[in-house]
Amino acid sequence: MDDTGDVRGALFRLALAIVRLEPGQLAALRRATPGEGTPEFWRLWHSAEWPGRAENWEWVAAAFAIVTPTGRPEDKRTPHQSDLPFGRALQAAGISELRVARVLNAPFDQRRPLLIRLCRTLAAKDQTMDMRDLGELLLRPHAPLRKLADTYYAALAAADRKERTE
Repeated sequence: MDDTGDVRGALFRLALAIVRLEPGQLAALRRATPGEGTPEFWRLWHSAEWPGRAENWEWVAAAFAIVTPTGRPEDKRTPHQSDLPFGRALQAAGISELRVARVLNAPFDQRRPLLIRLCRTLAAKDQTMDMRDLGELLLRPHAPLRKLADTYYAALAAADRKERTE
């Protein structure tokens, strides 16, 4: 059975829940080390049904918290933009090909910390993205790496073509 739709729906709901957190809760989740379980994570975990194991969702919650803008919930916008695949967002933020290649080639247990570091860069640039793509990369050992590569390199090639015609 394919649970991709359930997971993508849960990822979207988590992104919305995190944007609604108060500033102190969001900050605590940002500082969290996945695997240590902060109260903020456990509140989110028990507020809804998430497919899979809590240990995996801690990585997603930390990454989503990092890319979510700070401020009062009513003043924040979500960094989720469903029509901007994660690979295109990386290219738009100026993430180097080397950093993307490291993510693409890393084993799953090493990919997660690399993605968390990328999230810090994306947050500093206030970059929006399809948060579901990011979440799948953190949740699934055999995540859609091909989609990440395809969307990143397509955006890179388009930017190169545009630069040559200007």
